[in-house]
Amino acid sequence: MVAACVAAVASQAQASNAVRISQVYGGGGNTSAQYTADFIELYNSSTSPVAIGGWFLNYSSAVGSTFNATPFTIPAGAIIPAKGYYLIRASTAGVNGSALPTPNASWTALNLSGTAGNVVLSTTTSGGLGCGSLAGVVDKVAYGNGNCPEATAAPTLSNSTAAIRKAGGETDTDDNSADFTAGAPVPHSLLIATSGGTPTADGWTIVLSNTGSTSVNGSFTGNSADNSSSTAGTVGNPAWALYANGTDTATATRSIAAAAGQTVSIDIDNGDVASGKSIGVEFRTSAAAALTVKFVGGDSFYSVVDSAGTSTSSVAFTRTGIRCSLTVGNSGNYKLTIGSFSRIGTLAASATAISAVRVFNNSAGSGTAANLYFNNLMLSSVMPIDLDGDGYVAGSSAGQDCNDTDATIKPGAAELCSTVGVDNNCDGSTSDVDANASDKVLYYRDQDGDTYTLSTGANFCSGTTNSGYSSAQSSPVDCNDTSATIYPS
Repeated sequence: MVAACVAAVASQAQASNAVRISQVYGGGGNTSAQYTADFIELYNSSTSPVAIGGWFLNYSSAVGSTFNATPFTIPAGAIIPAKGYYLIRASTAGVNGSALPTPNASWTALNLSGTAGNVVLSTTTSGGLGCGSLAGVVDKVAYGNGNCPEATAAPTLSNSTAAIRKAGGETDTDDNSADFTAGAPVPHSLLIATSGGTPTADGWTIVLSNTGSTSVNGSFTGNSADNSSSTAGTVGNPAWALYANGTDTATATRSIAAAAGQTVSIDIDNGDVASGKSIGVEFRTSAAAALTVKFVGGDSFYSVVDSAGTSTSSVAFTRTGIRCSLTVGNSGNYKLTIGSFSRIGTLAASATAISAVRVFNNSAGSGTAANLYFNNLMLSSVMPIDLDGDGYVAGSSAGQDCNDTDATIKPGAAELCSTVGVDNNCDGSTSDVDANASDKVLYYRDQDGDTYTLSTGANFCSGTTNSGYSSAQSSPVDCNDTSATIYPS
């Protein structure tokens, strides 16, 4: 494991607190199904990768007395990255619905109920055991009238709904009914987990510029241990590494199809970067970089390059690794997240989708301390787009967000005097102002036009002309505002 500020694979005790079941879907392939297959998804809530190889996943019917005799054993070497997901595909009952994103593992013998059941994740086998006899339990979920819950069961499901752990998997009060909601399934997919293999087998295209010198060259290491004292990794963490020194460069590129509503994430872990040289990652179209995150030796912060050019982020140089997550919005908009830093902007190269990810080392320096390590390339399923986080999905229909780059613009937002020309509430008008707009000011009544006002009036936008009203109060005030011949002498 390379980045996401990762130091080591978590211990089993830590893992029991960090890994939880994040989704259960049993309606796969049925009438009105969202996906053609059932699935169970796991989530790692910690800031360290968790090794789950050899753990057990099992299922029982809602009122069954024991779990399946043969549980599913998670494949050896399986690791969930920090804040990452692990998708397990189950059986297909029919042909209705969309295909799942690429799963991490498949348990095709499992046929989940679409309405009610029990799922358990454990470090020791659960085969043939009753709920009260389970040991080594990491997490368990009952849905519908399932009889083996944490506290009380999650809602009853349907062919179009999954049990979804709240806050993307973060919520865990040990009460299934409080932690889960029933909603449209949103399976995630971990496309690349660097557990070994050649770069070609893992889907990467490597381009090296090599001067021919044995000490100054570009190179690629598959399944390397990210264990340099100058980087964040720990011995045994599998990663890929790019090395480039002198005037040489090394890049690794992998095709990936990310359309509007999808998030692409990758972890990178840099060490030393020579002055003026750079390392980083590009999210690309087929021919050009749409968004680049990079660090240039001598700078203090990572930089972001998009359609507006190069800007400096608030992410300070670190050797503990970063996770770069790019969410593709509508019409070329995007949201980039690196830890607590986020940026909303427009992709370069007129891009509206991402077709490849490229990691690069432009002559960062010699020795493993200057390697750029990377892994955990992830792609989410298509989800509702809300880049600005205002709670409204992007779109042009009623009730949708007409500007997903500004959280102050959304259905129901106030239409103010100061923002005339902007459709704040997404009603299609840029000229309307709310009757009770907070920035209106008091105009004084002068209905008879004798230039003497009352001490009362109505609120209007400052600087506007309003028949029968004056922006300034007269002194003295009018005693009769219905006759222009009656006024103070």
